[in-house]
Amino acid sequence: MITEKEICAFLKEQKMAYNEGSSVWGNRLKAKRKRPVTPSYVFGSVTTAIALWCYVLNMNGDGLTLVATHGREGTINEEGLLCIPWKDIRRITYKKYWDSYELYADTSRGVFGCRIPKRVKGCRWHRKNVKKFMETCRKGAYPANHTK
Repeated sequence: MITEKEICAFLKEQKMAYNEGSSVWGNRLKAKRKRPVTPSYVFGSVTTAIALWCYVLNMNGDGLTLVATHGREGTINEEGLLCIPWKDIRRITYKKYWDSYELYADTSRGVFGCRIPKRVKGCRWHRKNVKKFMETCRKGAYPANHTK
């Protein structure tokens, strides 16, 4: 199981911002009729990395950072790092279900959607962080120049 310290070390190694306590697991959503999800938000190898693996989301000062992983018990995929800057994000919305959340980031390049489970077996840091992460989305606490 990947730890939050490993994620922090990887992001610092890649010279990316890291916000402690705001990392959660996520799975990419497939496109739906009512809510089209643009799978090609990114280009090249990162597109395949995001499409094939689950990933860790981190909300920080730079934007929404996605770290692709080889499954939940696997390792971090070095090629699958993406930061969606706040200036590209128009708004973040989510739907709450009994076992998960569906998060949608409407961006200038399309809609990015992911499923965030409320609990991940054997991963205490996710359960602790998911409440804070979703509270940030609910309050619209991401940068002030964006509407809720």
